[in-house]
Amino acid sequence: MAEQDLGASGRVKKETAAPIGQIEGAELMVTAAITGFDPGASGGGGSFGGSSAGELLGAVTGAFKKAHVAMDLRVIDTRTSRVLAATSVEASATSFSGGGMALGGAMGGGLGGFAKTPMETAIRKMIGEAVKFIVAQTPQSYYHYTPEGQLIAGASPALSTASKQGTAVAKSTNPSVEGSGDELGTPKAKNTIQSIKSDVDPDLVAHLNEVKRRGAVLTVTVTLTMNGSKKQSEFFSIDKGKSHVMDYDTAKQYELVNLDGFTSSRLHPGDVKTFQATFKAPQNSKSVAITFSGLGTFDDVELK
Repeated sequence: MAEQDLGASGRVKKETAAPIGQIEGAELMVTAAITGFDPGASGGGGSFGGSSAGELLGAVTGAFKKAHVAMDLRVIDTRTSRVLAATSVEASATSFSGGGMALGGAMGGGLGGFAKTPMETAIRKMIGEAVKFIVAQTPQSYYHYTPEGQLIAGASPALSTASKQGTAVAKSTNPSVEGSGDELGTPKAKNTIQSIKSDVDPDLVAHLNEVKRRGAVLTVTVTLTMNGSKKQSEFFSIDKGKSHVMDYDTAKQYELVNLDGFTSSRLHPGDVKTFQATFKAPQNSKSVAITFSGLGTFDDVELK
């Protein structure tokens, strides 16, 4: 834009000036929100900005344990505001490996302080997974050029046919993003085991996406969405002390160990928020109830 303004100022030869009005509008917008950020530092820490943080983090690199980062991602058609795809991506790392990585370049901006730490590895892995998702889930109708830069036969260099006509986009062959959803508005980009209306607001819906038993712990991933025409949902807050898993066979309750992500606030229409919980795990139970106090209970959840 600055070069075009310079060309229009009369200071540049007219035949070499960059013309105004030729920038192509963006058809797709990618939005992301960080839902988990744990550098895993032991005995050290720092803020995102400033060289002092970078020096501090560089000094305690050896003290870093397992770093973890997660984000919610959405791909949006800018013409219709339709969400074409949505997912949550996350990554962890326990050591830093420089060189030969798929995503090159130095960490910039406020993240520069995490260079050459496990967090940089985790961030790069997360971004790599996000890019794979975007490439896989962008409908072919949005691609106008071949990898060699040639216009695809029948394609327009401006808006795609799907975007112009507002037609439904093609389904992906990836089972994790297929499906028409249900009456509760289950996110299409999620595997969903069960969906429930929350205790605090029937328009606030919780979707159980994943339940995994890993040794002595049980990890649970939940996505939150909002139905209805209200501007926002009622406020909710998960009570960690009262949340638990109950074994149906013994009626024994297992406490919540850790809770990360979007666990208290209000939702707005179109929001897709995620949190992850870790419980002590029933070792021999086949079916449990998972209660998040202040949100709701998932009943008859099978453990594999």
